Order: sequence, then structure tokens, then C-alpha cells
Amino acid sequence: MASAAMRFASMMAELDDDDDVPPKPAVAESSSASPQPATADASPAQKPAETAASIVQRHRLEMAEVEERCRSKLSESKKKNKIVREQAQAECEEMKRDIVTRHEQELTSLPSTELAIARQLASSTLNEETDESNKPGFAYSAADGKKKGKQQKKKEARAEQEEKRYQEAKAAMKDWVDPKEVEEKQLQVKLDKLGMRVHPVESDGHCMYRALLDQLALRIDDAPPALAARLAAG
Repeated sequence: MASAAMRFASMMAELDDDDDVPPKPAVAESSSASPQPATADASPAQKPAETAASIVQRHRLEMAEVEERCRSKLSESKKKNKIVREQAQAECEEMKRDIVTRHEQELTSLPSTELAIARQLASSTLNEETDESNKPGFAYSAADGKKKGKQQKKKEARAEQEEKRYQEAKAAMKDWVDPKEVEEKQLQVKLDKLGMRVHPVESDGHCMYRALLDQLALRIDDAPPALAARLAAG
């Protein structure tokens, strides 16, 4: 009995101690996260349009890079058999055709005045590079670290010359009238009298076929399935 009474007294003392502990303050939990400050999405800066001089400069560098890759590929293929050499030659020709086609498309997308300036700059740049390559001891290598400083100076000087020629050509072309625009205006006057108009056709090497497809699409109501699929694919 005595031991039971002592255990009961000990339990009551522990209960009294628990009652003396102050309750923890209640913390209200927010059902929603704290609002974040609104931030406006910064729209990317619009890329400035390239000038004729910058396009010609970029085209020259891209062509030099392709030629360097071709030289490296052909040099490696010399150690292989004839089939590998012919394949390397074909790949190089294809790369050059592709870059020439892309450059031509970029130039033809320019306004007529800028296009004429770009043609003039490209022609003068080609003549300069030909004269430079004919000098004794001329050698160009993109990997030649000893000549990087000198090449950089030449590149900067060439860029300044091209910019100067661009400004001069732009001033000379200020009052120039594009014969193509004159011809298009004269043609449009005649077409307006006939109630007709010119349909633009993409210049991708198949413009004649695209012109025929365009005319067929205007004149055939129920085109055959194969032709309809081709017209839908463009």
C-alpha cells in the first residue's frame, strides 16, 4: 500500500509540473504564400538590322571558314583511298554550293539600294583579296598563332575600308533608281487595267514549277489528290 501511495503521489507531482508549463503561442498559418513582387518580363532587345557592309564582311568570314574546313578535310583525305578522297571532294563542293546559295538568298532579300551597294562591296573585296594573294610570301592560316595580331589589324583595317566604301557607295546611290522597280510599276499599271495582279513565287531554284502550281491552284477547283497534297505542302 505504501509503495502504491508513493507512485500515485509521484504521478500527481508530474501532472502539476506539466500544468505549470506555459502554453506555446498559437501561430496562424497563412493559407496562401506571401505575394511576390511582380516583375515585368524584360523583352529581349531587338537585333539591329545588318547593313550591306556588315553582311559582306560576314559572308567573307563564313566563306573563309568553309574554305579552311575544306582544306583540312582534303588534306586528311590524301592519306586515304580514292573513294574517300572523292567523297571529301564532293562534300566540300556541296558545302560551298550551300553557303553560296544562302549568301545569295540573303543578298536578294535586301532592298534594291542596299543590294546594289552589297554587290559593289563584294566585288571590290574580292579584287582586294585576289591582289593580296598574288603578293610574294602570302600565306593565310586561321590556326597560325604567331600572326594573329597582324591578322587582327588587317581585319580591322579592312572593316574600316569596307565601311568607308559603304558610305561612299550609299551617297552615290542616293538618287539611283532601280530599273526593276520601274519595270514593276509599268507592269502593274497594265495589270490594273486588266484586273490582274502579280503573284509572288518563292525563289528557291524551282520557281518555274511553283509558278505553274500557283496557276493550277487558281484554275482547278477539284485538284487530284496528289496535286492537292503537293499544293498544300507548298
